[in-house]
Amino acid sequence: MYVSINQILRVICILLLLSEYSLAQVPTASNAINSNGLAHGDWVVLFDRDWEPAYRVEDVSYYRKVSFNNGVPVGIVRDYYLNGTLQFEGKLSSCNPKDIPHGLCTWYHPNGKKAQECTFNNGSPICEIKKWDENGQLIQKKYKFVSALARNERTINSEFNIYAKPSRTVIQVDLPLNTEYYIVKISMRNINQGGEDNSVELIKLLASVVAPAYPLVSQSLGYIFSSIPTDACNTTICITDKKNAELFQQVKEYACWKSDNNIKTLTRAVNNFEPGKAYICIDNHNNRTAVIATVEVVAVVAE
Repeated sequence: MYVSINQILRVICILLLLSEYSLAQVPTASNAINSNGLAHGDWVVLFDRDWEPAYRVEDVSYYRKVSFNNGVPVGIVRDYYLNGTLQFEGKLSSCNPKDIPHGLCTWYHPNGKKAQECTFNNGSPICEIKKWDENGQLIQKKYKFVSALARNERTINSEFNIYAKPSRTVIQVDLPLNTEYYIVKISMRNINQGGEDNSVELIKLLASVVAPAYPLVSQSLGYIFSSIPTDACNTTICITDKKNAELFQQVKEYACWKSDNNIKTLTRAVNNFEPGKAYICIDNHNNRTAVIATVEVVAVVAE
């Protein structure tokens, strides 16, 4: 966190003014800057009602107690309402220019009761976000499964067959409104090989993917997917966004959110995605053999 001299002076002025007004409950700290011009040690940061830095006493609605090591927040960060009631507790991997929660984080209502809780990995939730009302009652979300892509077969030619169609394909899927995450199931088989019905094993795999992180939506899994035949083949699966999907087709450097190689079947739950869209990229590396990719996508939608 870099802080200018002007910002430091403003903070000092605010802290001096606190003693003259009815904000005596707001603590103070050293708010020190190291030789690199970065925040270091214990800080108290003041915010207005929109969680922007507050530079006037009358604008202060929240305050934060945080420790820095060379500009990086360390340990547990705690935010408070102006009356001293805890508003947030958790770790931040960064707070400049915006807060990036990391690990278990909890928010609280003004009456002190828990409002929201979730575990994050550098800003991305890795579990279902739990919410409570002001009376402490858990707000149960309701979900429904919506087919975003029915069973769809694609024939993908060999990477080394220069006279055939390209060996790469991108399947774009439109996701319903309020999709919280989606589940992709892909099965691959060489074009000259038959497949087998493995729907039971795929149901088990889907349950193992969804149930630990999303217990409220792990019911009735047996009704989601139809059975899909499969055999091993030399392929790459990439789930990504529009920009990287275009790079994928151009055989340029691209990034995958989820990537797998040499798979028979793949079931993935994806919760970080471009709103409203899913891009599933498939590359066939076989020397001479085309492959058949069978893809289905189910969106998990909050009602």
